[in-house]
Amino acid sequence: MLEPSFNKEQNRGVLSLKGDITIEDAASLKELLLLHTGDVDDLLINVSDVTEVHLSWFQLICSAHRYSAKMKKKLSLCGEIPENIRTMAVKAGFKRHKGCVFDTCESCIWLWN
Repeated sequence: MLEPSFNKEQNRGVLSLKGDITIEDAASLKELLLLHTGDVDDLLINVSDVTEVHLSWFQLICSAHRYSAKMKKKLSLCGEIPENIRTMAVKAGFKRHKGCVFDTCESCIWLWN
């Protein structure tokens, strides 16, 4: 079960996610991302306490990143990315060596060592 929390300090916010992120969470997570992207200029998504993710999470985060870039805002992941999420990102084809064409700020969230 997904347990989100949000903390804001000036124009930066941290959306912390905890637990499993399932397909059933996609709509509510989309609403949270839209709400908090509109609320701050720099949104960090802490995934260090996420245990499992559905493939839709990757698609939703990519979409949120493109939307943020279009709005001249920053969206990035923070915290330690759990190994199972890294593995799934690689298997699903999200891990990148270079950002996509929408990554005008060179801030692709799927670039990590």
